Amino acid sequence: MCEDASDCEGFCGGSTNAACQVDQGRKLCECRPPCKRDQDCMKGDFCNALSLNRNGGAMLPLQPYCDAAQQRCNCRDPNP
Repeated sequence: MCEDASDCEGFCGGSTNAACQVDQGRKLCECRPPCKRDQDCMKGDFCNALSLNRNGGAMLPLQPYCDAAQQRCNCRDPNP
């Protein structure tokens, strides 16, 4: 649980990749790399960890993209 990204820095190993994600009324720590464009987010497999976190341990396929407003990679359902 978190209030903002600073609460998540320890969770992400002290890196600048920390983010506090609001999902279904809960605020959860996530480790998401910085980005400027979608291509920057295609390098890692961080969506697997986010899928487990967001779906209560279920592995669902998510598509990485760059959230330009936050300048952080994020993941979304490819078939909304």
